[in-house]
Amino acid sequence: MGRQAAATLDELVAQLPEGAVITDPVKTEAYRRDRAEDPNAGTPAAVVRATSTEDVQAVVRFAASTGTQVVPRGAGT
Repeated sequence: MGRQAAATLDELVAQLPEGAVITDPVKTEAYRRDRAEDPNAGTPAAVVRATSTEDVQAVVRFAASTGTQVVPRGAGT
């Protein structure tokens, strides 16, 4: 992840509760795929574990303003 991307993620982190944004590649690896095991699954720059409607709204606003793709995930099945 480049320096500019990290600075941008810092802006998102500041808008959400502590620990809601996961950027550690070791931890985000678990979120890359679901049971389909798609070999072409992308690598997330971050994972957001939203705990409220307000968290989701903040993420969607952030994504819209930065042109960042959002991939919703449920239980991973």
